[in-house]
Amino acid sequence: MTPGVLVDIGNTRMKWGRVAEGAIASVSLPNDDMASWQLQFDKWPRAETWLIASVVPRATRRLSEWLAERGITAVVVDNSLFYDHVQSLKTPHDTRPFIGIDRILNSYAAHTLSQIEGAPHAAVVLSIGTAMTMDVVAADGVHHCGAILPGPALMAKSLNEYTALLPRVEVGRYLPQVVLGSDTAANIRLGITRAIVHTADGLIADWSDAATPFDIFLTGGDAVLFRDFLFTGNWREVRLEPTLALEGLRLLAERLP
Repeated sequence: MTPGVLVDIGNTRMKWGRVAEGAIASVSLPNDDMASWQLQFDKWPRAETWLIASVVPRATRRLSEWLAERGITAVVVDNSLFYDHVQSLKTPHDTRPFIGIDRILNSYAAHTLSQIEGAPHAAVVLSIGTAMTMDVVAADGVHHCGAILPGPALMAKSLNEYTALLPRVEVGRYLPQVVLGSDTAANIRLGITRAIVHTADGLIADWSDAATPFDIFLTGGDAVLFRDFLFTGNWREVRLEPTLALEGLRLLAERLP
């Protein structure tokens, strides 16, 4: 299959991507703003087939119906479709139905990219958005899953909504370069960002094997929190890949009829 547009729908926003000269050009759009969809739709050359992966069923239906009104065919990728056509990612059968398609595609792309430059390498994927997910893929393609925790904005929202006095703060996309926050808002930002990066660092250290260093793949809207962060586990390379799930869709499309 050669899809014209690849779509990755997350809990808050969706990414649209087009493959051009071997690279994916992408845009991030709100899940519920059809006017912004139309503006972007009009900018790109018309594509008759769209490949969609989503963790938000309602947004999937809305986008599919919106595309159908414009005469566009949408192919929605679910876990079964993925595993029917991909054998290189070996997720245990009893867990396959319960893993988010975004995590599957991220893991598939990371495993594939880690094989390109020589000997196979294990990979860890950190995806940081509304939630933060961490997935481990062994060098032989066995997908071990990993961990899920709230992302930065969700942590900030919960502190505001479940306390009487704590303010709602915007969490920056970069790690604060301070040891102590100067006021309540700074305390919250520091606590949240350090919780995110040190949880990830601790888990990677727990999973590390001296004989097999990981390639670490960072993706998601808040992945830049880890910019220049030095993990303490046994890792070989850290790669910022903002369109990792779209890359997984592109690789999957090559296997679809």
